[in-house]
Amino acid sequence: MNWTRTFDVFSYQAKVVPNEKAITYQDGKRWVKLSSQDCLDAMGCYQQKFQAWGLEKGDMFIYMPNRARVEWVLMDAAAQAMGIIVVPVHISYNLQAFRAILEETEAKLCVFLSEEEIATYFPEGPRMGLHVHALERNGKAILTPEILLKERRGGEKRQEAAIQPDELSCIMYTSGTT
Repeated sequence: MNWTRTFDVFSYQAKVVPNEKAITYQDGKRWVKLSSQDCLDAMGCYQQKFQAWGLEKGDMFIYMPNRARVEWVLMDAAAQAMGIIVVPVHISYNLQAFRAILEETEAKLCVFLSEEEIATYFPEGPRMGLHVHALERNGKAILTPEILLKERRGGEKRQEAAIQPDELSCIMYTSGTT
């Protein structure tokens, strides 16, 4: 296969080499296994969240991955498949740098690991029209693929390839030393 979009790996794997343990991640002290189909279904659940938060093709989505977590991978892939432009921002960015990125991108969604991080970057609260969410509440995961898959109501359809290989899918900010 000629790979042109990173999110296509999940569909390819599910069709060509389906795997009952495509991704394994740790949730607290236990290990959770996701099949190839689970990964695709979880992407559909994240896409439903994005749609409920009012995101559509061309909108910007900032996330601040300070730890390796499966949620970042699946949310990134789900957003890119919808044509939402992902903007991963390193958690080490100070408040001034973060606000400059937020203003420049006009992001409609920011996702952080915890509510404490939200309070750090939005001490006075988020601006109107900006959705801000955390993966954890009081140290407990709330947006894991496992939770979303259990909560789904049925009928969730994953949006396939709303973006073409020559369209913008990601903006990476660096320190300027790379």
